[in-house]
Amino acid sequence: MNVLLINMGPLLFSGWAIVLLLPGCLGELQPALHFNQTTVGDNSSSAELRQYTCGTTTTVFVSKGYQGRFASPSYPNLYSGGADCLWTLTTSSDAQFTLVCDPFSISCTGDYLLVSPSGDIAFKDTPNPVCGTGRLQVTSKANTIAIAFHSAYYTNGGGFSCVAQAQAPTTVLSTTIAPPSNCDCGIKGQNRVVGGQTAGVTEWPWQTLLADISPSGGGYQFCGATLISPYWVLTAAHCTYNRLAANIGVVVGQYNTLSLSSTSQVRKVSQIIQHPNFNRTTVNHDIALLRLDSPVSFSTAVRPVCLPTRFANYDFDKQIGVVTGWGTTSFGGTSSENLLEVSLPIISTANCRLNPIVGPKITDNMFCTYAENKDACQGDSGGPLNWIDPQTGRAYIVGITSFGIGCAKLNTPGIYTKVTNYFSWMQQYTGTICSV
Repeated sequence: MNVLLINMGPLLFSGWAIVLLLPGCLGELQPALHFNQTTVGDNSSSAELRQYTCGTTTTVFVSKGYQGRFASPSYPNLYSGGADCLWTLTTSSDAQFTLVCDPFSISCTGDYLLVSPSGDIAFKDTPNPVCGTGRLQVTSKANTIAIAFHSAYYTNGGGFSCVAQAQAPTTVLSTTIAPPSNCDCGIKGQNRVVGGQTAGVTEWPWQTLLADISPSGGGYQFCGATLISPYWVLTAAHCTYNRLAANIGVVVGQYNTLSLSSTSQVRKVSQIIQHPNFNRTTVNHDIALLRLDSPVSFSTAVRPVCLPTRFANYDFDKQIGVVTGWGTTSFGGTSSENLLEVSLPIISTANCRLNPIVGPKITDNMFCTYAENKDACQGDSGGPLNWIDPQTGRAYIVGITSFGIGCAKLNTPGIYTKVTNYFSWMQQYTGTICSV
């Protein structure tokens, strides 16, 4: 089994790992699944499934060429405690499963997955559980797999979504990469560091670094931004406030702040378009566009993010967002040399207003995130709050890192600009909106 383990935080595994879940409620058995709007029925049974309270009652057959989408119980809401689920899937003998699970967040304080690549529901070939946060991709050489999920009674909850593709085994690796179109957006890379919070070189290919190239700036990174087209990046208005376009350098395809890499592309800014209603005091309308002096070339390391036009009326409450940036790891601390990421539950505008600390500051153009001991911090400003569509696996920028009271303070959410409120404003300058 070929395995790609991707930034899973605390990870426990033994040689390989896999995640594949079917939607369902606790205490509910599901004898059939839906793949690409086609109902695929059961084809076998097992008395050993009686100990489980959710999942499938028998093995589910997935035809070669079909794709199944799976998620944790109650997804996109957090799963509950006391879950014991089992799923077994099989495909034809001339096929295998390729699984991509993103987002993936399972608490390592009693929650875990057990996976058998051979379909053994006793999981004798799976001595260790899998848990953590991030993204997981697996290519299996077997045509049957079994997955068990357990959550502790007093869990903090989590969530994950997976796509399972039944396909012919890959015997020849192609070295040809077709150039992406100008609007082939939101496609994440797959280079990640296992067991840490560091993002990989090409995992967030729209992540943009803003550098101060004024005579006194020294070329240092001061904010983040997001690539939305060959000519345009999106950032926070407070990052461009009182700055000259000629003094801002833009770097895409960048991972480390100390030196440029082979994937890096450097551009100057020809125009700053700050939202006309940006208020420095209230930080309302904290959004700005930067036009580059020449277009960037798209590659596996440089791609645009998708704008969430399809989700214009969605509040993303309780969804998991991922903040990326080179900001400090503590308030007043030093900036990170490497691109970092943190997964955070999103709080809708309405619910964030209920928070006694930041609630009075929240306008209709803001929303929040909060997780204890996790947050964006100084230097992350202007960068994206990414959300992965569980149905397509594509990434959307739903928020721009705006402001907060300190970093990771107890019961104090971080605040983000709500991108869905600014499609018309962006389009009048960029001409197009890249989305799918």
